[in-house]
Amino acid sequence: LVQRRYPQACTIFMKLLSIDPENSYALLHLTQRRVEEGNGKAALSYLARLPTRQQATSEVFLLKAQAFYETGQRNAATGLLEHLEQTNFSNAKLNFSIGMILVRWRCYSEAEKAFEHVLRTDPSSFDAQYNLGLAAIQAGDLQRAEQVFSLIRRERHKDVDSLSYLAFVFEKQGQSSRALMLLMRAQAI
Repeated sequence: LVQRRYPQACTIFMKLLSIDPENSYALLHLTQRRVEEGNGKAALSYLARLPTRQQATSEVFLLKAQAFYETGQRNAATGLLEHLEQTNFSNAKLNFSIGMILVRWRCYSEAEKAFEHVLRTDPSSFDAQYNLGLAAIQAGDLQRAEQVFSLIRRERHKDVDSLSYLAFVFEKQGQSSRALMLLMRAQAI
């Protein structure tokens, strides 16, 4: 895994499972790989083999939601994420993960909410601010995107990506001269 040789790691984990069929470490890594490959059915089969005490962890819920999504069970997938978000409202790391999953699913309005939860807990999280701005753009919430990228601009005035996204928002809002000014500033950095 450390060397990112995933097929070889999966082979070793499969051998480990033949010796210890409930090995949580192997089951979780194989589940993660299957989710990344888009094989939700295989991912769910690995999750079902986890010991009962581990079935209710946030990590398993995140994997299960992604596996459900990959098998076409979209309502079950989003329901699990909503449940996690509601029961772990103040867990910034978990909410950030939920936001990133929702972005992958192109559920941008819901991703905005998850990133907002992160910022309520950790207002200085640049990653949450930045991804909130991107999700707002994708959701068509240009006013919110402008607020977010303007805030980032004040805090990190030399962040070229944020300046460029703010220019994009201004252009979409019909403010071409403001957009051009920001792009010129970004180019000078």
